[in-house]
Amino acid sequence: MNQIENWAWPAEFKAVNWTGMGVESTKSWGKLLEADTGMHVYVAPEFDTVNRFRWLKLGLFQSTAGNNSETSQMVMADRKYAVRDGGPFPVRALWSHSKNNAGFFTRGDSRIRTPGDIRPGTRMVHMTYVASRRIVEGLLAWAQVGWDEIDWVDAHTSVENYTAVIEGRADVGFSFPNSPTMREAEKNPHGLGWIDLNAAADPAGAKRFQEVDPLIRFGVIPDAGVASAAGRWGTEGVILELTRADSDPELVYRLAKWFDENYARIKERHPDNRFKTRETLLKGLNHTFVPCHEGLIRYLTELGLWTDAHERRQAENVALIETHVAVHRRAVRLADEAEVNVDPQNQKWQDFWTDYKCQQGITPIRLHDGLET
Repeated sequence: MNQIENWAWPAEFKAVNWTGMGVESTKSWGKLLEADTGMHVYVAPEFDTVNRFRWLKLGLFQSTAGNNSETSQMVMADRKYAVRDGGPFPVRALWSHSKNNAGFFTRGDSRIRTPGDIRPGTRMVHMTYVASRRIVEGLLAWAQVGWDEIDWVDAHTSVENYTAVIEGRADVGFSFPNSPTMREAEKNPHGLGWIDLNAAADPAGAKRFQEVDPLIRFGVIPDAGVASAAGRWGTEGVILELTRADSDPELVYRLAKWFDENYARIKERHPDNRFKTRETLLKGLNHTFVPCHEGLIRYLTELGLWTDAHERRQAENVALIETHVAVHRRAVRLADEAEVNVDPQNQKWQDFWTDYKCQQGITPIRLHDGLET
């Protein structure tokens, strides 16, 4: 009997996830995993993605979920992610967490139905509580309206985001159709409308959007959220379960196998679990910049799903992450030598970091167009 056959599940598996739905979905399958393996699945809530990635990096947790935007900002140590003990680390994909659909919403009686309906003077919510400027700039690029031509209405919470729209103080907000706040917002007497981001109908507009925000893909919103959004075009992306490269390969292999083999038991326990599938994972791997963990590769290889194209993409993605880790580490060291305080609130550090990335030829992360490109 070899060492792997003697392997036993650890006593505890610790995950940190978004406060609210992220925690709810993780606990939903975590209870099954506990019953099947004897592990205690410990799930911590955290809204701040800087903390979630930092704690994963430091080994306080073994997994978190990350969408394309958040994960790329962590890898690039972008703005608020430019912290000493956070920033890029050898992150790896463990499995699919879910599929992320989002969009720009209006009140149900709004005239705004497509990006072309946005005009100078349109009132849009400025979400001060999240790093969302790039996706909003993408919409404005599609509409061909400048940032300074919009009337901005500040919102400091997700509740203020939707109340500004349904109360008529703003025309357009951005949110996730399956979020509790949108379910509450849709109860207003006027209902909700959604701006159709139909890339097939307007490929030139969609291209302008993606030139600004290369992490965005477009697709039809499923019926997993508010009824007003179902069947409309919005943004979509695969959210991955993430871990560290040095996580136990046998644990990752067995977790991937467990998720795959137990999907029928998992899927009805939470709306997000509908997309915790092998198919969703493979779709995400066509485009992601995140390398796969070796335990996941082993499982996909056993299934005959790991191809030469995946292997080439894996090498490319590993090199990308390693480059960002090395450049960030050197920049922090150089900043210390120059007595520049490494703090995302310190503009001198932000300028230093931006200049250093330019010197090193670091460009914004993009999604791959496909596995063969």
